[in-house]
Amino acid sequence: MIDPDAHKETYLKPAADIDATLGMGEAFLQASSAISTDDPDEADFSFILPARWKADWQPETTEYPLPLPASQSDFTRKTVRAFDPHRDVTGDLLACLSRLLTTNRHGGRSYPSPGRLYPVEVFVCPAQGPAIWFDAAARPLTLPTGPALWQALQTSDLRGSGATVATVLAINLPRISRKYLSRGIRYGLIEAGAIAMRLEIELRQRGLDCFWLGGFDDGLIATALAPTRPEALRPILVIGHGLAAEGSALR
Repeated sequence: MIDPDAHKETYLKPAADIDATLGMGEAFLQASSAISTDDPDEADFSFILPARWKADWQPETTEYPLPLPASQSDFTRKTVRAFDPHRDVTGDLLACLSRLLTTNRHGGRSYPSPGRLYPVEVFVCPAQGPAIWFDAAARPLTLPTGPALWQALQTSDLRGSGATVATVLAINLPRISRKYLSRGIRYGLIEAGAIAMRLEIELRQRGLDCFWLGGFDDGLIATALAPTRPEALRPILVIGHGLAAEGSALR
């Protein structure tokens, strides 16, 4: 039986080649399967990586020019890596999330969720003050672990960006695995992406920007989010927010 913790130092490291990348992906899925069951000792590791996936990673050469869209502006995007450190956008962020997470009269939120389980927990962590967690009714509740969470989030990328507030999206493993078992990890990843994209669109309408981060210490963040049961949460995405500093947008 594979020990889920045996891979934690493997799949967090950058891959040097395609084989290493695929191997880390397989290890991650196996570890996720173990963690998402009620008893890791009973996890099923029958997953086999299809050989055809490897071919999908090989770059292809296009021998003819790709047609340009009629309007380039329709496809414009930007990645912001530097924010104004003196602009606190926590209020704007909370307003957007409150609207995004509020349920309609049918009990659904404004983004899709498998089985309407909404397994992605949303946390807001400002540099100063308590962290905030949105419960099932989209009520912002303060958490006493704010300073510990902010410290856990301080990767070199986030620290260097100047962001003064960040959103953390984490999968509630017991909630999603009861119905979908290890496949719940996949559904949680899809849902986290939907939340992040909707949030970025709404913040841009307010003139604010986002910086998505995937490289962080899962264990430190999970412990800061749920000190009594960190194994129940799987941090997926950290998003820094703010007003873009001049010259920071890479188009």
